[in-house]
Amino acid sequence: MESGQVNAWNTNDLIVVLNGINILDSRQGFNNTSWETVCDQVYLAVLEQIPLEIQSKVADALGCLVTLQEFCIGIGSYLPISRARICEAVFGWDPAILESLQSLVRTDEHASQPVLYHPVFLAFLLNPSRSKQFCFGSFPHKHIPHLLVSFLQYLTMASRTQNFHPGVVEFVAHHWHDLYKTLYGVPAADIPQDVLHVIAAYNFPFDDARLTHEGVDFDNFILGPLSTLPVKVYPLLKMSLGNSRSAVDRKMRATLSHLIQHPTVSSQGSSCYSLERHINAIFPQNLLPTTRGESAFALLDRGCKEGIIHGMQQIGLGWAVRCVCANNLIPAHWKHADLAPIILFGSLNPELIAFLATPARPKEKHWPCIDQDQLIAAVQSCLDVMPIDATWGPGLQQNAVSTVASLVTLIEDPDGVIPSFTQFYDRCDVEEFDAGRWTISALQCVFRDNKLMARALIHFLKKNVGDEFWGRYWHILDAYYWDPAALAKGEALVIDSE
Repeated sequence: MESGQVNAWNTNDLIVVLNGINILDSRQGFNNTSWETVCDQVYLAVLEQIPLEIQSKVADALGCLVTLQEFCIGIGSYLPISRARICEAVFGWDPAILESLQSLVRTDEHASQPVLYHPVFLAFLLNPSRSKQFCFGSFPHKHIPHLLVSFLQYLTMASRTQNFHPGVVEFVAHHWHDLYKTLYGVPAADIPQDVLHVIAAYNFPFDDARLTHEGVDFDNFILGPLSTLPVKVYPLLKMSLGNSRSAVDRKMRATLSHLIQHPTVSSQGSSCYSLERHINAIFPQNLLPTTRGESAFALLDRGCKEGIIHGMQQIGLGWAVRCVCANNLIPAHWKHADLAPIILFGSLNPELIAFLATPARPKEKHWPCIDQDQLIAAVQSCLDVMPIDATWGPGLQQNAVSTVASLVTLIEDPDGVIPSFTQFYDRCDVEEFDAGRWTISALQCVFRDNKLMARALIHFLKKNVGDEFWGRYWHILDAYYWDPAALAKGEALVIDSE
């Protein structure tokens, strides 16, 4: 078939066949084997008309399109561009690829529409005996890293020029997170090192709305899906994380520097001053936890009424101070002394806390800082009231563990928190303690070069929880525990069981 020729089978032909299957499928006891055969003949008739020189590219395109449909959901209903055209823009496909798929794939509808006209086509593509050379292969593992790398490369190029479709940029910027998180299910052998290189080159936006909403540390988000990679790529992974961290810091410094010149957003002073008061109320010096909770809650309450938090969101500080109150009111039970530390420390983005609490990350002298004593006091006050009774609300204990685990990674001397940590462990059951989250904290300490805390956490987990709870991170943590120098070189240490 010559390029540009209309397929002999069109969309209406497929609708007749597939609607017949849908009707007969709904009848009890109907065997649709013969209809499946008819479908296969129709699909192959369409696909085999595609020129041989682009058939392999078409098969890859179908894999990418379906992966995008399966894992990138949510945004799209208002974007006047189809997922097929989004992929065409990102990958730079030859127009002939989508042209040859017009009877199988929606090419010119909103991104909210399914990519495939009929779901049964997916079953066909996943079965090598039915779809032959057009089978996806190792779906979705084969396509997720490819999509992710292409998405981040596209965003990197789009940040340097204006000649990009805004709908494509918005879709890609929103959904690269979804693809990245699905790497959790991809075998390490299927994750190419290109992923690490593109992460190192990507200029991460520290105020990314999706990342902020998930409420995790930046390195927690980055390390999680990649931690199954073999020890030999540890140096490259650490370099990628370091480069990304530098990009985050540059943007954070630029934003905080701009705030000092921004007009006042409330009667309490400038936006930077409001942020400083907020942080100092939560991380004060020489105050009892109960007093701290009362003073900080009063500040939050007043901030809601005066619009301080809303004002911060308007000038790009929404990522920094989480709006912990709905309808401008703080729920009365949150002010209970037992919950005050957890709620208050959770009201700040963990990435902002990490930036202000790490001396090695350069800051201006007039910016608020969080010192080691403040961090230790914060962790102790939280651990003292944990675990949190489930009657206070579902998920609050899990959120509390996540909040405290983020703070612990910033503390350099483990002696200040390990006694309270041990007592907390003794009061918990397995679910309340959440060993997996503390394992992630140990991993973060390894990559942040927080050596003393890393070894203290790994030792505690080995002694009290056991290696079986380390999950996907054990190979890096074990290598670090026995020989940090070997891990830094990407060398796996063989431990003598004797």
